[in-house]
Amino acid sequence: MQAPSTPISVLLCQNAAARIFGICASRRVSRDVGARWRLNTALPARVTVATDQFLARLDQAIGLSNTLAQALSGAARVLDGVRRGSGLLLPTEQEAGAA
Repeated sequence: MQAPSTPISVLLCQNAAARIFGICASRRVSRDVGARWRLNTALPARVTVATDQFLARLDQAIGLSNTLAQALSGAARVLDGVRRGSGLLLPTEQEAGAA
């Protein structure tokens, strides 16, 4: 019993594919799988970096917001002091201060 040989049409097709695409189809599939694997393994690291950057910016924004709130609170205390010193308190504020 003789082993079946590869038909010439299959050999010509594989050769034509190698000439057209520059590499044989199995190598191209292997390269594509490798690229997908590298992308999938790099994705968690990219997500981690993006999350860290987002949280750092959020922390910075919260810090700026806290600083602004403290400054406004200080300005309000100063204005209250000026109003008390000049006698410009509302009657309800005078009652609250007397109690």
